[in-house]
This record gives sequence, C-alpha cells and structure tokens, in this order.
Amino acid sequence: MRNSIKTIHLKFFSENETINSLIRSKIYNWVQEDSLRENLCDIVLNKFDVRYPEIVSFPLFGSEKLKREIELDISFNLVKNDFVVFNHRIKEIYSDTVSVEELIRKGILKPDDGINIPKIPVWRSLIEPAIISSTTGLIVYLFFTVRSK
Repeated sequence: MRNSIKTIHLKFFSENETINSLIRSKIYNWVQEDSLRENLCDIVLNKFDVRYPEIVSFPLFGSEKLKREIELDISFNLVKNDFVVFNHRIKEIYSDTVSVEELIRKGILKPDDGINIPKIPVWRSLIEPAIISSTTGLIVYLFFTVRSK
C-alpha cells in the first residue's frame, strides 16, 4: 500500500507537538504532504508517556543512569473518498538507559519538574562512602605498618 500512495494529507488528533513532529517526519520519509489530495491520514495519539522507573547504574564517580520507558499508542486511518482504506494501531514500549546528567543538560529534567525520579537507596548514600573510607584507611594503615618494619 505504501508504494501506491505518493502524496497524502495528514490530520493529527493530538496536542503534543513534539510527538506530532516526530510522526510527521517519519511519514515524510515515505510520502509527501499535499492538502488537496483525496488521501487523508487521520493520526490519533492515544497515549504517550515517558517514565523513569528505576536507577540501573551507580557509578563511583559521575551521575547515575536511569531506565527510561517510552510508551506509545498510535492509531491511524487512511481515508480515500470518505472510505477507510486502511487502519492500523501501534502500541509499543521502548526501553533504554540515560544518565541523569544528560537529562539535566538537555533541559528534560529540572529540579521543579513533576517527573518522578527514583530515590537513591540508603546503601548508596551512607554505606558506600563508609566502605570506601574504611578501605582507604586500611590501605594507608597497612602501607605504613609494613613500611616501618
């Protein structure tokens, strides 16, 4: 079907301009937009959600990495002369990891935002520094004890 259609008129039922522009650019890879054509593509964004459910990396130096889940639910209908020629629904969850530092640098994550970032566990903020300090102290003690004999 994609090979038989060269021009199309797009109609979005979504107020999220970011996702609309991404979908539009993806469709433009296949066809051109022409508002005077009889081919009309209705695109309905049923759900678009970005979540950060857990911290997946606790580096010693640097920022933590978060698991990011992007849920996307899109329906689209191809209408020609008031008849639905083709309809399809895409429902996917994409998952990747991203550093907190990168989210802050790109302006996606701000301290005042309502984005739910998982809390750093207690072992990361209390126990890990204690282990590092005691290990360093033990190494220094052994170094000077062995050296003095």
